[in-house]
Amino acid sequence: MPSEASKYIPFLDPNREAGKFMSEDIGTDTLLATDIAADAVDTEELKNGAVTTPKIADAPNGVSTVKINDVAVTTAKIADATVNQSKLSYEVVAITVAAAATSGTGTCTSGSIILGYYPTGNQDQLVDSVAVSGTTVTITLAAAATAANTFNVVLLKA
Repeated sequence: MPSEASKYIPFLDPNREAGKFMSEDIGTDTLLATDIAADAVDTEELKNGAVTTPKIADAPNGVSTVKINDVAVTTAKIADATVNQSKLSYEVVAITVAAAATSGTGTCTSGSIILGYYPTGNQDQLVDSVAVSGTTVTITLAAAATAANTFNVVLLKA
């Protein structure tokens, strides 16, 4: 028969694996990060779905880029099909290169990165370059357009 102490000190319960606490043994918000030794909790010790956005995103103690070391999140640490279109912040900028012109511009979010471009109408000249400078996206043609050339540029927002 278990001792009376096991009612009050759960880890003394003989039916439990030695040294193991269960979630019901720990009250909400009773452990601080400083109470847990570095590398004490591995992925396999966390129940699936136990760490949710509300538990990590609230300021000022949420996870931020300051708290994630450079190169800490690698491709191998991201599960297949977890980063999808709904999680990416992108924008599509329409650009027209007018007839007789060699370039056209559009406005984007500062720091955006070009993912690609595609024609949306007439394209009578080859595209020489697509570039971002500040908040301006520029498409430059290899020669002057004979008619208006229209494009969409897809950018990953900064």
